[in-house]
Amino acid sequence: MGLFVETHPNKEMYDWILCIDNDMIIIEPGWDDIIKETMEVVEKKVPDIMIYTQAPGGVSGTEITIPIKGKDVSARIGVNGGSGFWNVPTDFFSKIGLLELEPLVNINKRHDLNLWEKLNEWSNGTPYTFAINLPLALHTGYYNGQDLSICKKTRNNPSLNIDFEEFDTIVGNMNFEEFITWIKKDQEVFRKW
Repeated sequence: MGLFVETHPNKEMYDWILCIDNDMIIIEPGWDDIIKETMEVVEKKVPDIMIYTQAPGGVSGTEITIPIKGKDVSARIGVNGGSGFWNVPTDFFSKIGLLELEPLVNINKRHDLNLWEKLNEWSNGTPYTFAINLPLALHTGYYNGQDLSICKKTRNNPSLNIDFEEFDTIVGNMNFEEFITWIKKDQEVFRKW
């Protein structure tokens, strides 16, 4: 993906790049306006932030508050952070570099670790991740305390077919608005990715 971005002839025409896992869904209308405003506010104070995401998201750092949409929103500024919902500037790969592919062949879930190494080297250990404490995207890999991630279940045997009949039945009987209302009732679900 980094190579595709770097070879794009007009990448500067975009505001940023969204990297989102296939088991994440956007649940907040206007999420992109929130990310854009966050970027604008943060860039004035901390110009070297490279990843904008939602908290906690595995971000190690310091709790702060910033104004978003006229309200004070808690956030975390620091390092690392799971790559399920990364909003990065279009020059991300120009600054950080591309990943070596060979160490990632037949490996699941290691690209973000390798990018953290590059980011830590690039930033000399200063914060490069900013996570706002708003539910914008949901990792659908958890339900009722059960880990639904097929990546973990099939890590050692990719031929396995994993079914979650109870979850599929519950969700299958809802329209999208009902589903969003249902998951927003449990804010803890946003902390499990």
